[in-house]
Amino acid sequence: MRGVKEFSIPLLLLWIFPVAVPLVTSFAPTAREAAGSAGALWAWGFPLLIAAWVMSDSRKRRLSLCVDYDTFVFFGRPIVVPVYLFRTRGVQGLLPLACFLLICLMSLFAEGFLISEMAN
Repeated sequence: MRGVKEFSIPLLLLWIFPVAVPLVTSFAPTAREAAGSAGALWAWGFPLLIAAWVMSDSRKRRLSLCVDYDTFVFFGRPIVVPVYLFRTRGVQGLLPLACFLLICLMSLFAEGFLISEMAN
């Protein structure tokens, strides 16, 4: 039961994101509008979910971060998230980083497939 208790809402939303982006963009009438809405979701939604996960993880680990750390994560996630993961987990921080990359790839492939199907 330990794994279920440690599962957080931001983490769940991060894993739902690859399915949600293509579903949301599938309701667009044209492929161009679908690409635009997917771009907006990626530009705002994914960084927001990453920042929420980092803040949830820091509370779970009882780490004291600076006041605007979530803003730093939102705007500087390519640098700040790997530093946070390495600081909190050491080398084992590569596993969550690999999961984030997997989430990105899954969503991009699903989105690309859906938009190509809409264009045909």
